[in-house]
Amino acid sequence: MGPKSKTYRSQCGFGLAEMMVVLCITTLALGFAISNARNLENPTDVGAQTTLAFFKQLRAKAVNSTQAYTISPANGYRLQVASARTCNETPTVEQGVYLELPRDTRFSSQSWSVCFSSRGLPQTAETVQITHQGMTKQVEVLLGGAIRSL
Repeated sequence: MGPKSKTYRSQCGFGLAEMMVVLCITTLALGFAISNARNLENPTDVGAQTTLAFFKQLRAKAVNSTQAYTISPANGYRLQVASARTCNETPTVEQGVYLELPRDTRFSSQSWSVCFSSRGLPQTAETVQITHQGMTKQVEVLLGGAIRSL
């Protein structure tokens, strides 16, 4: 038999301490990257997308429950929801069903409302403008029931 080679500790690879140091440095780097990426979110885009999703959710709820749902601004940054049998009846405000826009984001007008009938169709077409520090996004509700962000 040939001579046996001796394996020394320095030849075995990384130890636990080295691996923990590498893991800590990687975790810190990822933490900084994620916290900086959050600052890249545009509040106007986020507000438009959440408003769009809220409209779609309530349109689906109107079809599912055979109720008419009216969405209107409660103030410059919050939407409230009311329901009735039809869009022509006086609606009752739904407690706990609302949408708040991201911080410092506002609806440019508070004189609008959208009522989705039990068939999911809005009574009127409406364009809702969302603003934040001079930037504007629009959410458009079309008569056929389509909802899109511009």
